[in-house]
Amino acid sequence: MSKLGTLNEMDHLKRSGFGGYYPRHGLKLLYWFAKDFITFDRSNNITSTYHPERGDFGFCYFQNRLDQNVKLLPDVVHKYYEVGNLSSSGRHDFPDYVTEDYTGDEDDSNMDRIIISITKMNDNVKWFEMVYVTEHIDLKNFNRKATYRISKGLLKHIRNLQLEEFLELAGYQGEVVHQLVMIDDPGVAENHVTIAVSSDSDSESDSFMNEQMYESTRSRRRNRRCECTIL
Repeated sequence: MSKLGTLNEMDHLKRSGFGGYYPRHGLKLLYWFAKDFITFDRSNNITSTYHPERGDFGFCYFQNRLDQNVKLLPDVVHKYYEVGNLSSSGRHDFPDYVTEDYTGDEDDSNMDRIIISITKMNDNVKWFEMVYVTEHIDLKNFNRKATYRISKGLLKHIRNLQLEEFLELAGYQGEVVHQLVMIDDPGVAENHVTIAVSSDSDSESDSFMNEQMYESTRSRRRNRRCECTIL
């Protein structure tokens, strides 16, 4: 079993790289989950009135099968369920901001998932023990090195933010927008590049995951980012 890191703070989420660049939807999915799908009861339990076991929002059973003799998540008595597959019919139940960048192609716009474990359920309320974020490494398997548990404290923090504020704090790298801007010569147009949402600062602290994972994440970000020179 792989050792999973826990994301306790916004900076941890930012440095994990989860859903951190366009057209990935992971950060927006996580915001929806924290803001609209769950709540907290008086005993600080994560609860919801929706029904993952019935397929609400495209939730489906997660098998946690062996991949190269390793399971993605710890073995638990209760079942796991995953959400975030935008190719399922459940995508129509999400708010537009979650699905707006989905292309329908085999690209990064549908690679992110949230996985939960249900500890108790009745007809009205579900209790969730664990919440994980992860990403597909191919069409079938998930990336163990990019799988993290989300703490209750971080979920509560996200619930108190507006979407734009959350994306900025989480370091979301937005869509590259090309614009034609006229310069001094009216017969000449320059191609300018702007970023919808951008943040690229890293903290020196790396307490929640080891240095190798951190460097791998930073490398992945550099490779994914569009480096443009404005003329």
